[in-house]
Amino acid sequence: MAALRCRKNSIVSTYPIIWTGKRGHGYATELVKDALPFSFNDLHADLVTGLVRSASVAPRHVLEKYGFTFEREIMLHGTPSNLFAVVPYSQTV
Repeated sequence: MAALRCRKNSIVSTYPIIWTGKRGHGYATELVKDALPFSFNDLHADLVTGLVRSASVAPRHVLEKYGFTFEREIMLHGTPSNLFAVVPYSQTV
């Protein structure tokens, strides 16, 4: 996962780097699980985005598990990447 950002009056970005030997332990899942309530409840964000490299299946799965939907493909530092977004549940009803 390249980044999580929330939008309102401020932007919060995280750039977790999960080394090969540490992948598969649920660290990215834990980050997203904890970051979403904090972003929406404490920071009052109206949108949180996630950015993953197009070839990265596992980070994409983590975002989709927490309600993120694909927005569009972008180029990030010359690498094809996918932009995902999620809004608070109350905004989707």
